[in-house]
Amino acid sequence: MPVFYKYQIETAGTTSLRRMDLFLQKLQKNPDIIGSFIFYGDDKIVKNTMPDGLKTSDLVSLGNNLKKSFSLCHSLYSDVVDMTLTLSDKTLVVKRIENNYTLILVTPKRSLSEPLSIEQPRQIVNIPGIDQFLLTDSTGKIVAAHNIKKLEKTGNMVISCGQNVSRLGEIDFKYLFFSRKNGKFFFIFPVGKHFLGVVKEKRINNLTFADSITKVCRKYNKGNGI
Repeated sequence: MPVFYKYQIETAGTTSLRRMDLFLQKLQKNPDIIGSFIFYGDDKIVKNTMPDGLKTSDLVSLGNNLKKSFSLCHSLYSDVVDMTLTLSDKTLVVKRIENNYTLILVTPKRSLSEPLSIEQPRQIVNIPGIDQFLLTDSTGKIVAAHNIKKLEKTGNMVISCGQNVSRLGEIDFKYLFFSRKNGKFFFIFPVGKHFLGVVKEKRINNLTFADSITKVCRKYNKGNGI
């Protein structure tokens, strides 16, 4: 994940826009960043360093979708600081800055193993680093859970965020995770038409954790559906 530079937007005036320009210019010097844009409110791109060819309307649609998912998790976990969506060929990082501004970064894909899948929900609890998990079907019904607090609200958040990502179109959705100040990051994985929500323990590395789930679930991914 790219390192975020310390940055604050004091107002929506000219001075802040100039500071945003300088901020994005600094970000673009990072070789791990493909592009970025700053989204304001629900329908305005105030700064954009994304590759040429992308329509403003598409960025607005993307910004709204990602902002909605971030807000859903933030309403459940107030210490969420950013959100990461991993696809097959790229990673999108979402960070709320201040005063209704949202920063969205696009970076190259990470080196992970095959997409997540599930052989048996009960096996998930044995993966090192699992603190809590739940599995929802395509209707939002919770079909398995372990140690989840606020079960119904968390289930609604998982299915809503998963469906939000699915609405982005023909993408290879790997996983989504929300960074939290307490270190217990919340992950969402697509599992066929199901979605798996997992809270990891603070001590576990994010990529190692995601890879561990993938290895346990690989057999189901090859054809043994839920």
